[in-house]
Amino acid sequence: VIMAAWCTVTCVLLLAVGGLCAPCSFEECKLPDCFCSGTEPPGALNPADVPQIVLVTLTDAIREDLDVNYYFRLFNPNKTNPNGCAPTFTVFVSHPYTNYHEVQLMHSRRHEIADNSITRRSPSSWWANATAEEWENEVGGMREILVKWAQIPADNVRGFRSPYLQNGGDTEFEVLTETLKLAYDTTLPTRMFMRPPMWPYTLDYDTTQECAIPPCPTASYPGFWEVPIVDLEDGNGNPCNELAACAKPEDEDAAYNLMMDNFGHHYNSNRAPYHVPLSAGWFQSSDYTFEATRRFFNDIMDMDDVWLVTISQTIEWMRTPTVTGELEEFEPWMCNTEPPPVCDESAVNTCRYGDDVLVTCTTPCPPNYPGYGNPDGN
Repeated sequence: VIMAAWCTVTCVLLLAVGGLCAPCSFEECKLPDCFCSGTEPPGALNPADVPQIVLVTLTDAIREDLDVNYYFRLFNPNKTNPNGCAPTFTVFVSHPYTNYHEVQLMHSRRHEIADNSITRRSPSSWWANATAEEWENEVGGMREILVKWAQIPADNVRGFRSPYLQNGGDTEFEVLTETLKLAYDTTLPTRMFMRPPMWPYTLDYDTTQECAIPPCPTASYPGFWEVPIVDLEDGNGNPCNELAACAKPEDEDAAYNLMMDNFGHHYNSNRAPYHVPLSAGWFQSSDYTFEATRRFFNDIMDMDDVWLVTISQTIEWMRTPTVTGELEEFEPWMCNTEPPPVCDESAVNTCRYGDDVLVTCTTPCPPNYPGYGNPDGN
């Protein structure tokens, strides 16, 4: 009782000065709205009963050529998750070169559409020093663009990944949580928690995750989820936080083994979600990486305890941990509702502004090309 009272008083004092409560206690931090950082599965589940979640994420401009050549061909159309639903991924969309009809097509296939900023500007140091107004214009403005020009419901844009994985500290996270009311961030990479890997957690209390790319958040953000990017280990034994940043595999088998070996580090330990971070750079680096990736997904989808779901679906499972044997009826992972609509090809509107092109199902064309500070183009 004394310890609990001390923790409560300490948390109040720390929160009053914008700090995190440390350490996080499972007695105080309980699901569905709070979960401590660490390597233990939620719900104290035995790893053998935990579904191996595979989080496929794309951080790219969404273009028709990338969809046709890669993203819409990633998964074997004859294979599904164990409940019969198609595998899904999460896309972090930035504005330059994005085709918003293609974004709408992705959404209609139940892939999650998330936010990666309007400009994705460089250098990365800009994001470390951005003001609250700049963060709101970049992230909130991109959500407005997705709503207006891809016709994605605002409530469906729930997560964010910062460009170049560059954090903006509490300035950024206050905007994400207090201003924009997002549900999660997935920007923080970890090398400390690769073996065993780290689970997603909320930012109510202090985190045990290292701050790999400062500045990182230090204040408390109750109920806001952080989905850490657990580094991969490349063929040379070095860490990398996306496939395109790993040492280039020498052939298709080496590329396949890169993904399968890292999958095994998750599946054979605590079964924390396995993150497969894809980009055009990975596929365009050779003529075999795409086939290796397709083969990897094809093989793991033969396993009855492996699920390819979105980040938002993963968080719903974290909130209500459910053993593998009961997942076929787990409502957040079902696909028994009508898919989101998409406009007919004949209704696609192509708006031109010099070198800039806006491809959208929304009419009429705005007077100006949408962008930073002007997401509606007016």
